[in-house]
Amino acid sequence: MTVETHIQTYLRTLHTGLSDRTQTAYRQGLNLFRTYLIEEDLRPLPLDDLTADVLLGFLNYLQENYSVETEHLYSRAVLHFMRYVEKRADNDLHAADLAAQLDAARRPKQHHEPNLPLDILDTILDYATMVALPTQSSTDPSRDDLRQFRDKAYILMLADTGLRVSEMSRLRVRDFSPDDEQLVLPDRTRLPLSSTTTRVASSYLTLRSKLDSDQTLPPEDLPLFARHDKRAGSKVLAISRWTGNNIVNEWVDSALNADQKRRLREEDISISPQTFRHYFVLTTLLETGDLDTTGALARHADQSTTRRYLPIAKRLKNDETGA
Repeated sequence: MTVETHIQTYLRTLHTGLSDRTQTAYRQGLNLFRTYLIEEDLRPLPLDDLTADVLLGFLNYLQENYSVETEHLYSRAVLHFMRYVEKRADNDLHAADLAAQLDAARRPKQHHEPNLPLDILDTILDYATMVALPTQSSTDPSRDDLRQFRDKAYILMLADTGLRVSEMSRLRVRDFSPDDEQLVLPDRTRLPLSSTTTRVASSYLTLRSKLDSDQTLPPEDLPLFARHDKRAGSKVLAISRWTGNNIVNEWVDSALNADQKRRLREEDISISPQTFRHYFVLTTLLETGDLDTTGALARHADQSTTRRYLPIAKRLKNDETGA
């Protein structure tokens, strides 16, 4: 089979485990790769001829015609395709070796360090952990009770996992494994959860169980985080990313005092779900001291993304030791 045939199959299954934005970008990247193969008179290209020379030629083409960001994104798209083919077609394309060669040949990206107010984020999470929830005695909980349980589980899980807000919205009940205290994502990534997060999320699902049982879908296929507003009614519908942003905003407003809020304004810092993703990456790097482990848990496609947290982690370590 040719590279073109495998690309067609890959593009038909591209939705698996990827955000809508990443799907669009990878589709554009693979279509540009197809165009490159035509321009270089490399079609039809047998799969075994998809070598480092071909990929480095495509990388050079990207460097001559596109920005650094597009170069990194589209070359990652081709690598993602190659890993897909290795897994599905049982064909060793040496994707890991090729990834290392591409990484060495790419132009470096200019990353800005995220401005993370760690003390304020800790305050928000401490507050969310300690805030009391309604008792679960009712078999017909109010929307407000359901929202309180959902919002507490959401903010704690966001900090525990570093998931993107779109990924949080797509979680299903089956992804949550309370016995193992972890999330298991569609790509098999396992993200540990704290006992507190596990307990609150389990309590939320227990409180929601009557509502879930009235749905046509089995409970495990329902959204982990559901809407609890009048328009949703008795349907269990996934929250949007806007709801995720609103949940974070409400925790920020409730947890912080006037001085802390003024400090955020003066330093031009806004707290969003992405802020907690930065928090997750940094705290994981501090705990493990390992770039590969941190990048894998954060699901960074490019290790240069993980590396930008190194200076912050080093400063924090030095402050801790007095170095």
